[in-house]
Amino acid sequence: LKTEKVKHLRQTIVDTQEFIRSFQNEAEQKKSTYSEQDVSLQERVRAQLRAALYDIHDIFFEMSLMDRLTLLQQERELRAERKLRDLKAKSTKERLSLSAMFFEVQKSLKKNGSVHCLVGLDDPTPNVKVPRIAQGLINPKINKNEKFVMLCSQIKCLPL
Repeated sequence: LKTEKVKHLRQTIVDTQEFIRSFQNEAEQKKSTYSEQDVSLQERVRAQLRAALYDIHDIFFEMSLMDRLTLLQQERELRAERKLRDLKAKSTKERLSLSAMFFEVQKSLKKNGSVHCLVGLDDPTPNVKVPRIAQGLINPKINKNEKFVMLCSQIKCLPL
């Protein structure tokens, strides 16, 4: 099982073992005794290590096949949700990027006295009517910058 839960437990085991080793090596180098706080910390870290080891054991040796399959299904659902969330975030980020590019090119066109304008997916330009034929002008295989240049050169915005 390569679920997030198992990966997290494995990382916890590695980290706690490493911490315990470094803690002991440090104490040996200083040749000092452990304070009550040090002993308490070591006990808590060892308890955390034991709990992670028991959890791993339970997953692989105690859990029924049905429970393991349920765990795998939950993992798949979490991955799908995470992927969807990432795609939405990426889409929002791209829209913001396109919007910023839109304003820059629009500003440049206004400076040059051009009557053309850009129309993006979420066109923030008020009082602009876009011809319906504009939808067919963009080739989806062209990158975003080329789309804006094409729109700039091919679409004339008409005041409402």
